[in-house]
Amino acid sequence: MPVSKSRKAHRLNGGLNTRVDPSLIDEGQASVAVNVDYFDGFPQVRAGTDRAWATRPANGVVQGIYEFNQIAADIRLVKVATVLYSWVLAAGTNPTSLKTALGAATIATFSALNDLALICDGTLNLVYYGTDIDEIGKDGAETALSIAASGTGLTGAYTYYFTRFSSILASMEGGASATTAITLTNQGTSITSPGGFTTTFDRVRIYRTKAGGTTYYLQGTYATGAFPVADTTADASLGAESTAQITRAGATHTYEKPDAYAYTTIWNGRHWMANNTTNPSRLVWSEILAPTQFYDDSYHDLDASDGDEITGIVPFQGDLVIFKRNRIYIARGDPLDTLGFSSISFTKVFGKVGCMAPHSIQLIGRAIYFLSDEGVRRFDGVTAPLISEDIRPDVDDHDEGR
Repeated sequence: MPVSKSRKAHRLNGGLNTRVDPSLIDEGQASVAVNVDYFDGFPQVRAGTDRAWATRPANGVVQGIYEFNQIAADIRLVKVATVLYSWVLAAGTNPTSLKTALGAATIATFSALNDLALICDGTLNLVYYGTDIDEIGKDGAETALSIAASGTGLTGAYTYYFTRFSSILASMEGGASATTAITLTNQGTSITSPGGFTTTFDRVRIYRTKAGGTTYYLQGTYATGAFPVADTTADASLGAESTAQITRAGATHTYEKPDAYAYTTIWNGRHWMANNTTNPSRLVWSEILAPTQFYDDSYHDLDASDGDEITGIVPFQGDLVIFKRNRIYIARGDPLDTLGFSSISFTKVFGKVGCMAPHSIQLIGRAIYFLSDEGVRRFDGVTAPLISEDIRPDVDDHDEGR
């Protein structure tokens, strides 16, 4: 008669199991239950990485693991305590510390758009490409451009500013610089490099008014080697009106740095983030295919006065499902709506059922599985029956933060 054995890890400690055989875990020494499955009677974490990871990161609690494919290589990202590490999944490579000063007690969430990874942990919103990582947006206005009269051709009062731009992402990075004013009499200008170029945000876009005007137009987009830039561009030859400020429905809206959010996903070509400390019921979204470009009107608060908070967002069957602890919503809308998603609708599907453990949300097949206050539920877009009665003792003995 077959003999079955089971093992219960009575205490979860910090750490990542990096053995080639991830089932070799001693009693009571299971890793933190993030990205863990149970298969063939053993707890399974990500595939063992000893052969690809010669030096392990410093000790600490693993607070999020993510793998994504770039054209050049497969990348793994791991948040360990306050540090985000990355490494190329190839033999002999070591992890690299990408970013420090993340939240000490927060789990990171990840999403990807093409070769780009997006990371949120309630403390920072980050964008990662290749070996470069940047915070989404800048704190306040950057230093104004240094501009001197040089050359000939322009007469009048002009004002300049610049924004950061990524030729890789085709996206701006938030906030225009402070402005620089100059008055010319049959002169041009010489513009000094503002510095601060990174691998991802490798360009600056310079904007200028017409003589005596207040509306800004694109003067040009420049890499670091193009400076100093000589500007003798006639007013009639300036480019498109600046998109650092746009007009929608008769109101002016600015491009700005978003607050730090806890959850991230990609839905219909836009980067969506949810739940910040000040507004735990808030959703924000980027411009189409511009995951770092957020305007001040591109947000929605879901029942902000209900005392609840968003606990997860996940694309599902063409829609976006938004979980609160005691509510479930479905967002539907035209992804090509250029009016800041003005046509989007938010429907409350359940008013007394929601997700209480943010990182329990799993999309499997044609349903979303999640942990509610009553137990594990299966959401198919219409119903969310309880499916965990047979394992209620195990469900009741859970770590709510996971």
